[in-house]
Amino acid sequence: TFLYAYGSATAFEYHESRGSVEIDFSTCGGVVVPAPTVTPGSPTAAPVSSDAGSGAEDDPDEASTCESDDPDYEFSIEIDNTVRLYWTLTDDAMVTQLVCAGGGWCSLGYSEDELMGGSDSVIASETEEPLRYDMPDYTTPSESSQQTLTDASAELNDDGDLVVKYTKLLQDSDGIEILTEGTNTFLYAYGSATAFTYHDTRGAVELDLTTCSVSVVDLPDPVKTSKIKAHGWLMVSAWAYISPIGIVVARLKPFLVKIHPKAWLYVHEVLQLAAIIITMVGFSKAYDAIDDSVKDHLSDRHPKLGVGVMVAAGVQIIMGLLRPHPPHKGETKSAARWSFEVGHRLVGYGGVVLAAFTMYSGIRKADEYQHITSKGTWRTAVTTPLIITGVTVGLLYVITTWKAYATGAPKDTPPAKADVELVPGHDDDDDERAAA
Repeated sequence: TFLYAYGSATAFEYHESRGSVEIDFSTCGGVVVPAPTVTPGSPTAAPVSSDAGSGAEDDPDEASTCESDDPDYEFSIEIDNTVRLYWTLTDDAMVTQLVCAGGGWCSLGYSEDELMGGSDSVIASETEEPLRYDMPDYTTPSESSQQTLTDASAELNDDGDLVVKYTKLLQDSDGIEILTEGTNTFLYAYGSATAFTYHDTRGAVELDLTTCSVSVVDLPDPVKTSKIKAHGWLMVSAWAYISPIGIVVARLKPFLVKIHPKAWLYVHEVLQLAAIIITMVGFSKAYDAIDDSVKDHLSDRHPKLGVGVMVAAGVQIIMGLLRPHPPHKGETKSAARWSFEVGHRLVGYGGVVLAAFTMYSGIRKADEYQHITSKGTWRTAVTTPLIITGVTVGLLYVITTWKAYATGAPKDTPPAKADVELVPGHDDDDDERAAA
């Protein structure tokens, strides 16, 4: 039995005609074997798995025949149980059709490394025609400056499915090359909303457009919204509420010493320690969320700011443990003590200011990734307590400064010398200073 096929192109591509004969070489007897009925121009072979070691996992449920049920396209394959891809290759383009069950929006991305970041994507919805989008990272995609798609359309069919059609160049000057021979990585995503929002489902396949060899790519887990929200609320609690309250308590020292000499110190330490513990828990939530994906932990500005806040908190702990003792009654405040008090306040206030920028950055990022639905509510939850804290600290500073001048108390200026030993963990004897 001999099979024959031929095509008019000089390069090896899908045949224009084929057939088979049975020949007996001894008798020269032969008979033409009737070919099975096939849709003209469509391949008859079912897709096969990719070679072992490709890094993708074969999924028989994702495989289907390459026979196109649409005569306008040569090839067709079901890449997801709700997404079907049709295509025909020309000399310089891929004529494409996506059918996405249930409507909404749908996208097909072209990637070199199985990652959304850096891919070249086409997105369409019930209300928007297909356009090319740049995907520089995992944020909301932006329209490409070069819109090279032709014959683009998107509409619902009689079954309520979204049908997306377009022709894309095999090699856009600013995009990922589509290979006519060899494996391409296609990313797909879709959502049920008519507007482009965070996808309901996503996936990826490795597909040879000529042989229909296909395999499903095992993508990393997406960042979980629940973990990001937990991280956000923990950080907001620590740096918009607990730590600022601790600062206010420190400014209330002249009033609280009348209740107990060290009442302000104990409350201040407990609040700041609680803020640091909550910060560590919040940090672990973010680390865990990002670690499930392939993103770099320090890939953008927000986590870098967060590291700065953690450093400031660590410096405060070290300064608190090594603080020099305060002067007793009749003693002059040492330069070391004065330096500690000034440094402690600067790092404390600076840490809260840096934390505010970090929280606003995180809110913006969470909104871009659609982990939160009300950016204004989160901003209000941060801004309101910080404004109240700032006003309260300012008023207390004015009141205490006025009282100091009214009573003739000496100004808090640095001494000329520093002859004082650092006493780790020393409790301040503020009762004597307050009495003085």
